[in-house]
Amino acid sequence: KKAPPGLEKEIEPSVQRERHNAAQAALSKISLSLSAARPDVIVIVTNAHIVKSTVPKPVFSILRAGTFGVSDFNGGTFEDAKKSGAKTSTIMPGHPGLANHLLRGLIKNDFDVACIDSLPEGEVLDEAFGFCYKWLFPNLTIPVVPVYLSRDLPNQPTPSRCLDFGKELGSLISSYDENLRVALIASGGLSHQIVDEETDRFVLSCLASGDLESMRNLSIERLNSAPGTPETLNWLTVAAAMGPVRMDLID
Repeated sequence: KKAPPGLEKEIEPSVQRERHNAAQAALSKISLSLSAARPDVIVIVTNAHIVKSTVPKPVFSILRAGTFGVSDFNGGTFEDAKKSGAKTSTIMPGHPGLANHLLRGLIKNDFDVACIDSLPEGEVLDEAFGFCYKWLFPNLTIPVVPVYLSRDLPNQPTPSRCLDFGKELGSLISSYDENLRVALIASGGLSHQIVDEETDRFVLSCLASGDLESMRNLSIERLNSAPGTPETLNWLTVAAAMGPVRMDLID
């Protein structure tokens, strides 16, 4: 009902193949850039995709474990793996020192952040994190600090709060007393399940121009027009942490 006229042309196999190839090329470019940057640790901001109704769902949380399992999907897609019930995982390193520094600093500066000491027995970081390991640094073993941001209502942060959180996150990373090269990744999509191209292009233009303040009042209703679209908040958070560095649009 919401689809713009001419949508049928956008889903032809030839168009899908062209866009798939473009996406793979863009991912390769990002992967090469990340490898060339030689990071000592990576901070990934994303959302838990598998959320149990019986456990607390904090707005912000940080995993400070020294090691954790990451979903290991060899071949196929994440959807294929979920359908097959694949449980294989690879043990990857965390960075408790940086994680503890971020937790202490954020709480000191009035952000109530949940601390996750370790993952429950048998659980691994889901595909929101696993995507990065598989497509962005598949051949590198780099310590990661997972930062969770809730995309679920009613406990979803506002765009304004994400910008403030990201700014503080970036400041604390810069103040860490070890001389580390730290990469930041926002994992997750812009609008998906239902595409809101107008909002997507507005966000991309703000990220490219460095005009983050214009995104403070992004419509909560539009961000929640489909379950995946609030992942846009991950981008706001990392953009604020990276400021005043602006985004280079690859594709």
